Amino acid sequence: MRLAYQFLAENRDLAYSQKEIEEELGEPEELDEALSTLTRLRAVGCRGIGGTYYFTFQQEFDTGTWLSKKHLANQGG
Repeated sequence: MRLAYQFLAENRDLAYSQKEIEEELGEPEELDEALSTLTRLRAVGCRGIGGTYYFTFQQEFDTGTWLSKKHLANQGG
């Protein structure tokens, strides 16, 4: 999950299909679940276009706790 998040965070201005992410990361196991979880957390955005889903970086998260940096800032952390 961290690899997918870090890849999208490093390429914030671009959108990638799951296949493109798999090609970049060497087809890591459990990528479906990782992208689904990241989307639910709202760390990444997901949009379907013409039958293909594209993923984009959405907001910063602390990858140790998986809390949004915005949430941590609001709590003084």
